[in-house]
Amino acid sequence: MAHEPRQTDRERLLTATKLDPPVVPVGLIDRPGLVGRLIEPTASLVLIDAPAGWGKTSLIASWAAAEGEARPLAYLRLGPEDDDLESFWAYVVAAVCSVDQRMGADIDHMNTPTGIDPARSLVPAMINCLHDHDDAIVLVLDDYHVVTDTQIHRTVDYLIENRPHCLQIAIATRSDPPLALSRLRAAGSLIEVRAADLRLSVVEAQQLLAERFGLMIEREQVAVLCERTEGWPAGIHLAGLSMTSDPDPAGFITSFAGDDRNIADYLTSEVLRRQPEKRKEFLLRTSVVDEFTAELCDHLLQSTGSGGILEELEHENLFLVALDTRRQWFRYHNLFRDWLRHNHRVGAGHDEIRSLHRRAADWLLQYDLADRAVGHLVAAGDVAAAAATMESLLRGLPLVNHVPVRKWLKAVPDEIASTHPAVCMARVSLAVAVGDVDGAGLFGGLLNEALDTIDDSHEIEKLSSQARVFHALVSSIGDDTAGAERQLRAILDDEDPTQSTPAAYAEGLLGMTLLRTSGAEAALHHLRDGSLARRRLSITDGGVTAHLAAAYGGLGQWRRAEEVADEAFALPTPSGSRYPATLAAHFAMAQVHRHRGRDDEARAEAQAGLDLARSWVQPSLVSWGCVVMAGVERSRDRRRRLLAEATKLLGQCDRNSSVGRQIAAAERELATSWPAASGEPMVDTLTKREIEVLRLFRGDLPLRAIAGELYISHNTAKGHARAIYQKLGVNSRAEAVSVAAGAGLI
Repeated sequence: MAHEPRQTDRERLLTATKLDPPVVPVGLIDRPGLVGRLIEPTASLVLIDAPAGWGKTSLIASWAAAEGEARPLAYLRLGPEDDDLESFWAYVVAAVCSVDQRMGADIDHMNTPTGIDPARSLVPAMINCLHDHDDAIVLVLDDYHVVTDTQIHRTVDYLIENRPHCLQIAIATRSDPPLALSRLRAAGSLIEVRAADLRLSVVEAQQLLAERFGLMIEREQVAVLCERTEGWPAGIHLAGLSMTSDPDPAGFITSFAGDDRNIADYLTSEVLRRQPEKRKEFLLRTSVVDEFTAELCDHLLQSTGSGGILEELEHENLFLVALDTRRQWFRYHNLFRDWLRHNHRVGAGHDEIRSLHRRAADWLLQYDLADRAVGHLVAAGDVAAAAATMESLLRGLPLVNHVPVRKWLKAVPDEIASTHPAVCMARVSLAVAVGDVDGAGLFGGLLNEALDTIDDSHEIEKLSSQARVFHALVSSIGDDTAGAERQLRAILDDEDPTQSTPAAYAEGLLGMTLLRTSGAEAALHHLRDGSLARRRLSITDGGVTAHLAAAYGGLGQWRRAEEVADEAFALPTPSGSRYPATLAAHFAMAQVHRHRGRDDEARAEAQAGLDLARSWVQPSLVSWGCVVMAGVERSRDRRRRLLAEATKLLGQCDRNSSVGRQIAAAERELATSWPAASGEPMVDTLTKREIEVLRLFRGDLPLRAIAGELYISHNTAKGHARAIYQKLGVNSRAEAVSVAAGAGLI
């Protein structure tokens, strides 16, 4: 079998057959009216939405082959492993490139290794590239129902809203995606094909049974079958398969139950039971692979003749789906494949199934399909070979957050991982993403052992640079701020954040650490440079921009804090990560609202950030959140409890940190605002004019403008301000407003 070898690490993680458009099945019923509805280039989105087995993919195949459709279809068949922002957009770009070589030459450079931030770089860049091309295309996303990542939905919405004139998007799915369908519908930019549209009529069902299965069934009987199945194409197809070997088709229809929950199990068992023994063995054994060729089947069965069997299965429509126009690659219908696997597990021995997986892996590795081979190596129980294969795939993608990789990693025991640096780094990354402090520490330690197994000096230097970032991550997630800061500064002493991916990570992480230890002024330039470096290198933000917003808030730059917080809220977060990347943006907005006198909004933002902090594993973030919440809380008792919790979580050793100093300031403010002796606010200590000045402190007016508002001199206003600060025991307008609001003075 001819097969072009993969050229890059990125390409080895892309499965080419997912991009091959479906071919028209043999004997497919012609439905020109339905296909004609799709040939409408002015619509932004074509939505083909129906449950499993309603012929969505077959309709796409007919659309692609229709004479009236001049546009090429850039096709992508999605799977559960593509429910990942980076993987999803890597495949989308590959699909668009596959239909137009000229266009592909312009945008192929955007399909970079894992670590890109599609929402900020890739998607807008792709839109701009397509905008410069006149040739129209249709981007088809099949099986979109597997997508659950809200960030993917958000970026697809963005693509639809900003699509260039040459692009139309088509989505085939089993349920409505959470996109802006109402807006598109109202604008007349949406074409919808639903189950009711795909339902086979009595005439079409009669034609299907006659042309595919040679069954001449009376119209009245077909009408009963259509009623029982509600026109479900797969149900009618399954019924036809069973009736080909039933001596009484009319009796079969009479007793046929059209319950969607039972049709697949009942009919597939009937079909399999009536197959010749050789063919039955073929079906059961080849079900261990998701996609296959005749050569792969021969290798699995250690025999010849698989090509002829596949031709027979396709001719008889036995749940076989061709994946390319040359009909070299195939797969079974999902329901049929799953049922075959279940029966194979029940009837075959454990050793036989492992042996089949091992043969599948050997064949796939022979043809440089390592990404598919790993799963089979794991299933075969050869985790050592699986780890070695993963190492070769991950070596070029050290910060990978790829969905299949996450599944593979769990099968590799510690003693084997300790000889594979890239595998260890991937395990650390996964542990950090889910907040597993112990796991991150364990694999951080194994990473050092793994580096000792490398002989190549160039590889040692490259992997060691990456490993330093992971060690800093382990320290950070464990709240070892001193250790994290030391390691991050060492990285930045050696590498340039604008050129080095590890240094770009380190710059932002150092800023996040310094914000809680040394304060906003020390952290600001690291956060700003780190955020820019990550964007420049298309690296996931990871909360850096949110911390930058909090730093601006800490410096009293309210407008900038609000702008950057809005940017942080709009950023996508990696799927599978539990890290609360936006919590610092909530804290920033709480400061902004507090300064502007919007007390309710301030409390809501502070509470949102504190809730996110409590969902994570770092006590220092919860301590920070308690301080922010105490600053906007009205209740004296509630403030006291929050500050006590913050102190306990932070620990005495960190009392000199930025958060520690904030706790001390808040405690002083609490004592000043509510004297312990009386427990009452000092209402009588401020004059009426001073309270008027205090109220105007809540806005952004300079002191000279406040003097103008009150018709007093600038010097008089300054005198009132000094008196307010002295009486309330504060040093700034923001503190004065907070104390006065808490005491009920304003």
